[in-house]
Amino acid sequence: MTADTAVASGRFRWGLFVISCAALFPIGVDELSVNYLFVLVPVAWVVSRGRVEHLPPLLQMAAVVFGLVFVLSIVIAPDQVDLLARRVASFLVFVTFLAFSFVRLRAEDVDAFKLAVVTMSVAFSLYAIFAFLEASAAGPVHFEAKNLVGSQRYGFVYVAGLWILLLGQRRGGRAQIVRLAGLIVVTAGLGLTFSRSAFIATVGSIALFAAARVVQRVVKLEIKIPGPKVIVGLVFAVVALAVTLRSFPLTIEFYQETLLAPIADRSLFESMGQSGTSEGIRVVRVQETLSHLASYPLTGTGYLGIWTISPSGGGSAHNQLLDVLLRVGIAGFLMYLVILASLMRFLARADTSLFWGLVAILIYGFFHETFKESQGAFVLAFLVGMMAQDWRDRRSSRARQNGVLPGHGRGAHVQQRLRPTLAGTGTDH
Repeated sequence: MTADTAVASGRFRWGLFVISCAALFPIGVDELSVNYLFVLVPVAWVVSRGRVEHLPPLLQMAAVVFGLVFVLSIVIAPDQVDLLARRVASFLVFVTFLAFSFVRLRAEDVDAFKLAVVTMSVAFSLYAIFAFLEASAAGPVHFEAKNLVGSQRYGFVYVAGLWILLLGQRRGGRAQIVRLAGLIVVTAGLGLTFSRSAFIATVGSIALFAAARVVQRVVKLEIKIPGPKVIVGLVFAVVALAVTLRSFPLTIEFYQETLLAPIADRSLFESMGQSGTSEGIRVVRVQETLSHLASYPLTGTGYLGIWTISPSGGGSAHNQLLDVLLRVGIAGFLMYLVILASLMRFLARADTSLFWGLVAILIYGFFHETFKESQGAFVLAFLVGMMAQDWRDRRSSRARQNGVLPGHGRGAHVQQRLRPTLAGTGTDH
């Protein structure tokens, strides 16, 4: 790598960090998430280099499937011409998950992305902490704090940041202190979201992580004391939780009364039959979606939201997968599931912290939209871009072994280039 290339790479890395932070900032207009600043990064990359990187076959197929859904939805619903502009905009927003698949990503770019997720999680957590303390100073605060500092649209970013802090690259000395401080702040921020979805995503992903480690040990017949890295991570997690409980006991009271107790006395399940409750409206959304799919199984609403079929004329699907199923129909939904499964398979071997962060986001998505929000769309686009880059790296590696670089024809000269790969991006496995 030449000096000029190194400088350019550094500029891209820090430029990506700044833009990533900006892209993770939620901006809404009339309840619509509109901050899609992140698409400027791949656009600038392509314009400056005059080329695009090859898409993996899976993503090529996805582009075709989602494109066909878009075209068919226009053809079979000519009476919805007044919704064409909205449909086009929704389609373009939906396919932003491909944005980073056309550019080359390096390991340092992944580090910049992860740092941005942690930075914004800490920043918003600090804002929630100070807002809560300010409200408490003015007088006793109870569950109305949810309307003051709570957030239903950002908790999944907190959980992703938490997993990056827990399983990310470990360094000694001051870095460990900074990491512990970050864990304490983000854990407090998660509590102060007053979001049951965030609580379930956090606890659920931790439970799955613990179960996976146990199964892994059993399968390998390994019975040994956990290593120092695991012990340090557990200690940090316990300390962060203890500080949060001590400083913000209201959060535990909230989750006890609104989630744990209703589950124990089964009142939460009974409320599912009442459309006016938070649980009941989710059941209604499922019924509305399935009813619409019975008439339009191939296209769903054609990228339009729940507002086009719901008698209420507004609201959300309250479920990420349900929202996708409604927008793109059954075929598109299956394609979406294949992409998520492939992404999880890739992250499981490439980056443990991002894998468990994605698991937590998917759990969160059972109760709220995640990737539909602009900050979630950015996270998904970058992770899919990592997967695409890994495919290109492996493809190039095989081609170099055969003496031909992909796209250069038979017998072409192979220029060896040493660059970090995305597999193993500074994460302990």
